[in-house]
Amino acid sequence: MTATICESNNTASQPVCLRSCPVCEADNRTEDILTSSRDHWELKNCKRCGMVYLENPPPVGALVDQYNWTSTFKEEAIRRQGARPMLSRISGFWKRWRGRWLPRRKLERLIKHHVRSGNLLDIGCGTAAHFDRLPNSITPFGVEIDSQTVDVARQRAQKKGGDIVHADALNGIKHFKAASLNGIVMHSFLEHEVAPLELLLAAR
Repeated sequence: MTATICESNNTASQPVCLRSCPVCEADNRTEDILTSSRDHWELKNCKRCGMVYLENPPPVGALVDQYNWTSTFKEEAIRRQGARPMLSRISGFWKRWRGRWLPRRKLERLIKHHVRSGNLLDIGCGTAAHFDRLPNSITPFGVEIDSQTVDVARQRAQKKGGDIVHADALNGIKHFKAASLNGIVMHSFLEHEVAPLELLLAAR
């Protein structure tokens, strides 16, 4: 099996895909499901290269609304609050405190260092909050699949002369001509991509 096959999952009553290892394309269907898997999602440890990955991700189309980041992030936060209320409160307080008093701004520093000017593409840009902090010498563009964040991101990008493509990563990057970009960002994104190698090759 070298392709990603999408089908109906009768157990979960949800559309899912079945894929081989996204790094070496090994078929791991006969391998044991990792104990860290949750609900009907099946994590596998590739027998060939050791990559740990989700074998049955949702189809890309389901990430627009059904499994969009905004909704699933909130659902996961509620689940953690119920499972470990004290730890969840402490973690939330620390993140808010650190964000206010010790902002890292690592992404902005990396962008300013490697892309001093020109067109920047952020794949999986979310609300694109960091666009506001980029220098005027950089024109930001983005690709975002989440229907709940794309409008906010587009407003931020257009203020600086850029724009947002509402699509999955592989289709979104096709909107940009070769050599039209001075840099590409995939911040906290690649680990969520169903076809990471294909995306990296497309961005090369």
